[in-house]
Amino acid sequence: MHVTVQAYEQAMAHCSASLPNEGCGVFLGAHHAITAFQPLRNCSPHPRTRFALDPAEWIPLIYAPDQPVIGLVHSHPFSAAVPSEADHQLYWPDLPSYWIASFRDRRSPELACYRIRKSFAHGGEAAIDFLPMAYTIVT
Repeated sequence: MHVTVQAYEQAMAHCSASLPNEGCGVFLGAHHAITAFQPLRNCSPHPRTRFALDPAEWIPLIYAPDQPVIGLVHSHPFSAAVPSEADHQLYWPDLPSYWIASFRDRRSPELACYRIRKSFAHGGEAAIDFLPMAYTIVT
């Protein structure tokens, strides 16, 4: 996965500006090349610990033919850049990447990338795993 410097900086700036709440948005691009970040409003009733995308902003992006959504981005204002229990409940298996920005250390924020893998346990129950994915920042 490749992320332009501009998209990376915009995502991190938006999430930082959203503090103490969780920030959210999407990475846009093609295949495994992220070329843009689109901030979205967090409309969760509990924005410090959860995010919810505004359908009025989110749905048009899903169907936009010019720049597909290839990653969902959100922040953890007070915890590590690892999927939380709330992340496991959201379930976004059709996106190529899932990003978490951690602002636990405000002086040194982190951005982690994951691929979501869906599997089925014995008895047919669906389960998801977040698999760490490497990325590079490109100019």
